[in-house]
Amino acid sequence: MGNEYILVGYHYDANCILGVPVQNRTGSVLVKAWEQLQNEFAKAGVAPEVWILDNEISKELKESFDKRETTYQLVPTHSH
Repeated sequence: MGNEYILVGYHYDANCILGVPVQNRTGSVLVKAWEQLQNEFAKAGVAPEVWILDNEISKELKESFDKRETTYQLVPTHSH
């Protein structure tokens, strides 16, 4: 099965955009992809303290943020 989505991370201060291909939007798949993004930003010394996400988040991703003591914000619905 191929990838159908891309999880994109943008770091404003570092002016860096990273993307991780993902097969689907299940919680466990998104957690792995997010951890890849977080680790890449950390290697560069610019690990984000706050992640701003679209208006949905899985329970697994919330738990991963909590485990890493990372803050997140959800963008309101229909706000681009």
